[in-house]
Order: sequence, then structure tokens, then C-alpha cells
Amino acid sequence: MTEYVGEIMNDEQVEARLLEYKEQNEVHFHMMQLQSGYVIDAGRMGNKARFINHSCDPNCDAHKWYIGKAMRIGIVAQRAIPKDAEITYDYQWDNFSVHRVECKCGAEASQNHSRRYSSRGRGFGSGVIVTAL
Repeated sequence: MTEYVGEIMNDEQVEARLLEYKEQNEVHFHMMQLQSGYVIDAGRMGNKARFINHSCDPNCDAHKWYIGKAMRIGIVAQRAIPKDAEITYDYQWDNFSVHRVECKCGAEASQNHSRRYSSRGRGFGSGVIVTAL
């Protein structure tokens, strides 16, 4: 479907960026862990992939692969996705917050269990819609 792109940052840079976001009262983050010690921050330099919403019953997965020596993340369809359907994947968030945030994705799977999500990790946008097959 697409590649998840943005600034590649180490843990120290991520902490500085999160502090900057806090000072700006920014509450929506577009970050995904690339590998141990590195995160992709798609907030400033990302593409439409940063607006893909979470679902407990997703139609896509995030896959990591290497191109040369560089690790990349691709959003890959799990199945055929009809035109005008929203693109989703399971964020599998780590909880960095003391606050419990219940999943509200609306998928039947999320109704059957309680998952603990963090407010750090991904933003909530209008989503990404399939416009062409």
C-alpha cells in the first residue's frame, strides 16, 4: 500500500521531540518504532501513512524489511480492500502513560477485550481511504 516515512530519530532525539510537542500543547503524535533505539517520527516529514487509523480488525499490517542496510516499514494489505474502504492496521501500542485509554475503533474484536493503549504513538486523523484499485 505505502511506506511509513518520516524523520528517523534515536531515543534521545525522541525524548527531546516529545518535550517540544508537550511545550506546544501538541497531543497527537505520529511515531512508530523502527527498531530498538530508533523511531520514525512522521509528524513533520511523513506521508499519508501517518493518518492510517488503528483497528482491532485491520485490513493491513505494518511490515519491516531491509533495503540495503536501511530498515524500512511498509503498510501491506492483508486482503483485497474495496474502493472507498478505510485503510487500517493494529498499532499494537506500548503503554507509555499511566492513563488507561480504551480502544474505540469500533471493530467487533475490540468489543471482546480490553486493551491498554497509550496516548503516545500515533495520532487520530480522518484516516486514509482507498481511492483507486
